[in-house]
Amino acid sequence: MELSRRAFLGLAAAGPFVLRHRVVDAAVDPAVVGSWSPRVKMPHIGIHMFTLPGRPELLIASSKYGGPKGTIAWTWDPSTNIIADATMQQAFNFMCGGGILDEIGWPRVYGGTNGNDRSFWYKASTRTWIEGKRMSTGRYYPTSVRGGYTPSYPNGFIMTAVGQIRSLDIYDAHDNDLTTKMTRMPTSADLPELGYQTQYPRLHLLPSGLIAMLGCEKGMKTFNVETATWTNGPTMLFGGRRYEGCATRLPGDGNEFLLTGGDTYLTNKRQERVNMLTGAQRETATMRLARRQANTAILPDGTILVLGGIGTPQPNVPELFNPYTDTLVAMADTPTQTLINGVLVNDKPAYRGYHSTAICRRGRVSWTGGVAGSVGMSSEVFTPPQLYRGPQPVLACVPGSESVALGGVITFSTEGSLEPVTRVTLIRHSHNSHGHNGEQQLYDLPFSEFPGGVVATIQANPNLMPPGWYEAYGLTATGVWSQGTDIKILRV
Repeated sequence: MELSRRAFLGLAAAGPFVLRHRVVDAAVDPAVVGSWSPRVKMPHIGIHMFTLPGRPELLIASSKYGGPKGTIAWTWDPSTNIIADATMQQAFNFMCGGGILDEIGWPRVYGGTNGNDRSFWYKASTRTWIEGKRMSTGRYYPTSVRGGYTPSYPNGFIMTAVGQIRSLDIYDAHDNDLTTKMTRMPTSADLPELGYQTQYPRLHLLPSGLIAMLGCEKGMKTFNVETATWTNGPTMLFGGRRYEGCATRLPGDGNEFLLTGGDTYLTNKRQERVNMLTGAQRETATMRLARRQANTAILPDGTILVLGGIGTPQPNVPELFNPYTDTLVAMADTPTQTLINGVLVNDKPAYRGYHSTAICRRGRVSWTGGVAGSVGMSSEVFTPPQLYRGPQPVLACVPGSESVALGGVITFSTEGSLEPVTRVTLIRHSHNSHGHNGEQQLYDLPFSEFPGGVVATIQANPNLMPPGWYEAYGLTATGVWSQGTDIKILRV
């Protein structure tokens, strides 16, 4: 049944509502465990979530489909709770498809339910969807990844892989006029015994330009687009696989990853770190509770919030992983109140496992989806404990300097900061679905100070820092970060 624009407007009628982050138990210090906003009703279950560069809203897409229009989608501004319709005009269901943010900041989706072979872009300025080229075959549960810059693809490439079949599609990432045909790579002989890795493989671009596949099956691999070959990499330390676990890139040189959770009880409490360049591996902090179908969200200081999922007992309490100290700390319990028409009502604890998604935007984590009852049709926002440890600094782009070329420098104003900025970081804008976000990455920028501002230097390697949109943060010595400001990195 089609969800009408009137229904969306009705959901927003009580807004704008400014989130007032509360602590359920006053004896719990939010500077230690953070806090949650009340849950907010959503139009449907949000299983895909994109950040929208230059806009405060998130783009969320559902599993619901019907009528003359396609996938139900909407935008949500977590700071005001304003919800607006962004439903597809075309009759297409991209539930369980792949997704990325392209270089110009447009969400792209590939494939979906029952093996669709279509692709679409979302144009935020007009709230419309534009159809792209069809893939070589239909793909259900594929992963899409922004590839590197190679001799064959000097503009970069986009790869959509697997999706219950053992092949992949690659095409030029700068194909904004939709004229370049996708190419099917005959790789089935190079992908023996993939098993569950044919569904939402955890793909990441490495600084070398290779594509890493890790975090599902026991064996990890890298793909070379120039030779169309896969090479075996390290083998996971625990269990036979981590299907429905998370593979999250750690701060640093872009080669190290945290493997979290999974579908076998041997692996889903124990975490490990793996370096895809050197092959080095080691166990790291063990989670308090077993999790599968969880999500991870990297924060502006490089810590990683692990939240949701299913397990026994139910893992309602998120944990914050510190990659610099290899420690995990339990955070505030998930909320039990929902905001309906501006009124708080008691509800069940937030179960968010399958079809849930989480993403960091403006320094806070938005969390939505999950298929368990009405809770799945809601969202909430987590305020990390770091934001309670002092006044937020200011880091803002100097007018006219919102974009910068690879290898260049960018100037930020820190006017109004009560504490000096001692660290500058970037987080890449991204897409998250089914517990995987192959684009989120934290970058530390070298910088120099001047009165009232800083000048930061951007990486020159386009495979480490692909051109596109990022959020910049300034941090104080106590670890408090600024609100976040969008910048665009340009190709040279």
